[in-house]
Amino acid sequence: MLISYEATCVDAWRALAEICAQLEIPEEGMLDAAALLFKAPSPPRGDEAEFDIELRDRAEELHKALIER
Repeated sequence: MLISYEATCVDAWRALAEICAQLEIPEEGMLDAAALLFKAPSPPRGDEAEFDIELRDRAEELHKALIER
């Protein structure tokens, strides 16, 4: 089971509900409290590090393909 960190930060309640459903775990009213633990990621700090742009592009394509499954 793949879980999108970004999607969880945007809509934690939905993501957690899907996890509970997939794992056949009754949420028993706990999703509201658990969903509050997720926050939007902070923006990057400092200067951009040097990195291989081709490798980043390949990683982004793979991430997109996995999330679409």
